[in-house]
Amino acid sequence: MPQTPKTVGIDIGKNSFHVVGHDARGAIVLRQKWSRGQVAARLVNIPLCLIGMEACVGAHHLSRKLASLGHDARLIPAKYVRLYSKGQKNDFNDAEAIAEAVQCPRQTRKSGDAITTSAPPPTADSCTAANNGSIRSLRRPE
Repeated sequence: MPQTPKTVGIDIGKNSFHVVGHDARGAIVLRQKWSRGQVAARLVNIPLCLIGMEACVGAHHLSRKLASLGHDARLIPAKYVRLYSKGQKNDFNDAEAIAEAVQCPRQTRKSGDAITTSAPPPTADSCTAANNGSIRSLRRPE
């Protein structure tokens, strides 16, 4: 049975979008390259989830479209996504970093057209510490 993503990161390109989806545990369950016309059609079939994108010209239109479908679409400035990048810079790694960055609660992000400031700019340490704590609890012998 395929897992459904709870968080999706989309790296927007000119003609193709790279999509990475994480389940509730943070494991990658979706990693695909979609054309511009496929994005809305495929996200209609995915249960409602949190979708993150880097804030750019095309992202505003797409976030409004996804919000009309019922998804929680959020835009993140590129400088905050960079904190979560790992490995070589490519489109799939960027999409994965976006999916991780949108999950971090301490974030200055745009939701549709409104800007919401909840705390100072995030640090990778705050989410890394939370992730390490959950990993350690899984490794703990009982």
